[in-house]
Amino acid sequence: MGGIEFLEETYRGARFVLSRGRRIGAAAPVVVKAVRDDIPDGDDAAARLQREYRLLNELDIAGVVRALGLEMQGTRPL
Repeated sequence: MGGIEFLEETYRGARFVLSRGRRIGAAAPVVVKAVRDDIPDGDDAAARLQREYRLLNELDIAGVVRALGLEMQGTRPL
């Protein structure tokens, strides 16, 4: 993923991986949620992540995590 320095994997679930990192240049902390590499493309995990991104962008509530972007790595959203 361009512009992100990955520091550590913080969680590995059945379908998703969370990693802590920071934006290169700005040094702003970020958390990246991605579909696990071993999940087949036909699984609905990618669609779930896309829906989660869309819903987070519609919320404007103090204390709720902001989604900064949805990027694709091949056919998988990050």
